Amino acid sequence: MGIGNWMLMKGTPMKKSRLFFTIAVSILSLSFLIYFSGCSAGANANNRDEIKIVEQAVNVVTAKKQDYRPVIKTVGKAGPVREVILGMEMSGKLISFNLNAGDWVKKGQPVARVKTIGLWSQHNQAKSRVNEISTSLEQTTRDYKKMKELRKQGVISQRDFELSELQYKSQNLQLETARATLGQVNESLTGTHLLAPFDGQISSVHQNQGNLVSAGSPLARLIDLSTVRIKTGISESDVMNVKVGDKVEVQSVTWGGRTWVGEVKFISPAADPASGTFPVTIEFKNNIVTNGTEQRWMINDGMTMKISFFKPAVNGYIIPVESVLERNGKKYVYVVSKKTASMKSVTPLMMIENSYLVTGDFADGSMIVVSGAGKLRNNSIVKTVPLKTAI
Repeated sequence: MGIGNWMLMKGTPMKKSRLFFTIAVSILSLSFLIYFSGCSAGANANNRDEIKIVEQAVNVVTAKKQDYRPVIKTVGKAGPVREVILGMEMSGKLISFNLNAGDWVKKGQPVARVKTIGLWSQHNQAKSRVNEISTSLEQTTRDYKKMKELRKQGVISQRDFELSELQYKSQNLQLETARATLGQVNESLTGTHLLAPFDGQISSVHQNQGNLVSAGSPLARLIDLSTVRIKTGISESDVMNVKVGDKVEVQSVTWGGRTWVGEVKFISPAADPASGTFPVTIEFKNNIVTNGTEQRWMINDGMTMKISFFKPAVNGYIIPVESVLERNGKKYVYVVSKKTASMKSVTPLMMIENSYLVTGDFADGSMIVVSGAGKLRNNSIVKTVPLKTAI
């Protein structure tokens, strides 16, 4: 036996021993691993049994469906329902004019008079001419009737009768012309007197007695504030919700918020180029205030007025803005039922200050999450804390 064969025979038992040792160590390690894994799994199971569900605290409001009437608010200036700049039709010297700002006048009351040089002379001449022709015509008429009778009897010729008839017609025409001239002069004389066209109050005076004035020169401004007229404007998005005859609420800044009921009298079909709004005219009856012996209108020309237009009522829920969330382009709220917050879709109809008017898939009395909604998921468990009842 050679030395090499002896070594080969000696090495075979050594390798087998090592193999058995390795297998034994592996089995032992696996046993320990299985044992400790089982212990760890048991511990985790026990820990899961001990986990408690935490309720998230949220503030809620109680939803209540109701009718809401939107309001359009604007501002305007009070003005008179009627106004006129008083002026003379004829030029001349202002010989009668005693008006002052604040004076009250009645319709038909004389307020001014001018003296026009030569006008009364023209009047007297025209009147004398009418009287002269009238007197002559009386005699001519008697002669004409007599000539007409004589012609029937054949006493006078046809030519003599026609001359008499021509004179009669000519004088009648002259009388008509003289009367027309007198009428024109009288009309001019009427223009020298100024009468108040309506009941009202003098707001400003521009002339003094004794001044020389020309035809049409402003003497004074007369206004009628028995009815107040307000001109305001509303946007193109709101103009379709307003119509002539609508009642509006008018509030006075001067009188501590006192209100009147006004009526829409006119809506312009065209927008104002400067403001882009549509002009609207509103009117309401004014009141008289008595201070001792002085009387004056409660609403004066130029006072600032607040106007409220009322749109048609809309039905829905009014909820705080922060309660409405958005996801994937859709708006929703969390509605709490039996401590579970569920997502419900809503449709906002309009903004009302810090709230939304919405419709949605929930009923009266539903609890809507306000604060804390952003950290919730669908069907989250919550603890509700009432915030307030929705308006």
